[in-house]
Amino acid sequence: MSSVPPLLLGPILVLLLSWFMTALGYRVVVLTGIIAPCLRVTERGLVYLAIGAGVSQYLPFLLGSMGILSIRNVKLAIAALALLLARDLLHVAKVAASEIRGLCRVPTQRWLTAWLLILTAFGATLLLRASLMGSLGDDDGYHLLAPKRWLQSGTLEYLPTYTHTNAPMGFEMLYAIALSLGNPAAAKLLHFGAGALCLLALFLCAKRLGHAAAGVLAISCLLLETPLFDLPVLFNLAYTDLAVCWLTLTSLLLWLIWLEHDSLPLLMGAALCAGFAGSFKFTALSVGAGLMLLVYRQLERRNVPVREMAVRLGTVGALSAAPVLPWLWRNWRVTGNPVYPILSTLLPTRDWSNEHAQIFSRFFRYYNWGQGYGLDFATRKLVLIAVGAGVLGAYAIGFVLVKQPALRDLLLFSALLIAPALPVTGLYFRFWLPATICTILVTACVFARHFSAERLIQAGLFLLLVSVVKWGRWARYDVASGLPVALGLREERRDDQFWRTWRYVNENTPQNAHVLMAAFYPAFQRSSGVAFWVDRATYNTDSHLQDFIQLRTWDSFVSSVEKAKIDFVVVWNKAEIQLAPGFSSYPAGLNEYSFSRRLVDECGSLVFRDGQLEVYRLAGARGRCAAQTRSAL
Repeated sequence: MSSVPPLLLGPILVLLLSWFMTALGYRVVVLTGIIAPCLRVTERGLVYLAIGAGVSQYLPFLLGSMGILSIRNVKLAIAALALLLARDLLHVAKVAASEIRGLCRVPTQRWLTAWLLILTAFGATLLLRASLMGSLGDDDGYHLLAPKRWLQSGTLEYLPTYTHTNAPMGFEMLYAIALSLGNPAAAKLLHFGAGALCLLALFLCAKRLGHAAAGVLAISCLLLETPLFDLPVLFNLAYTDLAVCWLTLTSLLLWLIWLEHDSLPLLMGAALCAGFAGSFKFTALSVGAGLMLLVYRQLERRNVPVREMAVRLGTVGALSAAPVLPWLWRNWRVTGNPVYPILSTLLPTRDWSNEHAQIFSRFFRYYNWGQGYGLDFATRKLVLIAVGAGVLGAYAIGFVLVKQPALRDLLLFSALLIAPALPVTGLYFRFWLPATICTILVTACVFARHFSAERLIQAGLFLLLVSVVKWGRWARYDVASGLPVALGLREERRDDQFWRTWRYVNENTPQNAHVLMAAFYPAFQRSSGVAFWVDRATYNTDSHLQDFIQLRTWDSFVSSVEKAKIDFVVVWNKAEIQLAPGFSSYPAGLNEYSFSRRLVDECGSLVFRDGQLEVYRLAGARGRCAAQTRSAL
């Protein structure tokens, strides 16, 4: 599979997995009857795929829980399930082919045709970039690292210093399936596919609200590059955010259909999709709570008796929580805290002190955003309060001005998603994305009440052209340098200092070596990453995210390095660094780079240097370093 061009292998793998997951979702629906028959064909396909994707995560999860997770076993499990789903796969293929033929015969307006052509061309450019892998950054992050490590170890083991892996990792399980069947570039395209499904779900929601043209406008708005959202960039990364948005919008689509057809199975499907969103990302747990609020408001409008209302809300709440429970069990088993790292002051939590909990909370609330503006702590606090008050105030005004009940409820849903995010993640707008998309949908529907469909499509076309022009500076580079690589006509140039360093570590260290990626956030602003390409057990020193490698004192640092059995250290060789905002406010942030340099200078021997990167060997010197530290004390 590695010889197949990425631009060919990736889309084929995504389409095959989508076919498989749609058939699986269809079979789950048939067996449980959780979806009413009032959905249109495209809506049914979207819902089946969402449920199938949510259920598929538990295949690697189950194998990992049994200690038999491997590439071979994932392939065998997928093949066995495909045989069991043979009739369902055939049914899905027939329905999809019929629907595609029907869509091809539907006449479209010239403005809509132009919009679709430009959207397709823009999407092709994004697909090209998404088909390529980088040596550093988000292609190298924990979203692909975790499934790779778990496939190597056979279990969903504890990964010290990679804090975010001790949370619901449902979409990463889909990455594990894709890594087993293809290669990293192909696996990465799962997020691109989730983004495309997110836009489809957005359009279907607008259509159910009675304003299909508003969906065109909303999609065009989302493809703009703004400080609040930047979907074109997210399409190109191995993240989970667009998958969360896809599941959230699918849940809202089923809720909108439930408004028209009072059917409990529709609610059950909506709740399940909301739960799967939470299983893909911890911050999406509020989606289930938001759905309960939407259902409550509608039941209250219908004057449903209290007892029946309690039963329905309880059903929604239980189904929204169910998909997350296996992950909470796994997190409890490996860290001692099911909601790691939340409530660490009350629950004994592995490698997580009360002091570090405060550092972690402070960083995400105040320093994970606006890093290029040089704001001090007091200013950041005021900005957070002012923006938070302004945003929630804007939602309150919108709630008063908008008259359509469904749109008002969507605004309330969005506000409920943002309200808990403000004190937890501050102004990190990527975590607001589901709420932002809902708000754009409502705004587009409001415009649809005052302008014709043609005007909305023309406005969408204009916004899309703006996005294409802004993205054009990247597209020229991508086509010239990336297209030959994506088509397999030329090998990817992996000759920068990072590729050469990863190659050295992989070829010149024992397979059981432990490698410390030291101070990569202060040096390159990359956290929980720079490890996917290294085929060894890796650790990082992120002072704001982890407390396994301790950085409060030199003695605790050396002791934790010794405990981790670090054999090699990869570190930046510059004498001084520019600390990121907030890092000077706590000792670990100040110590991260200086301790890392002192460790290699006093206790290591240089074995490789390339550009700014150095690799040091600690084996044999680690114990002496710890002994020297203890004797000095």
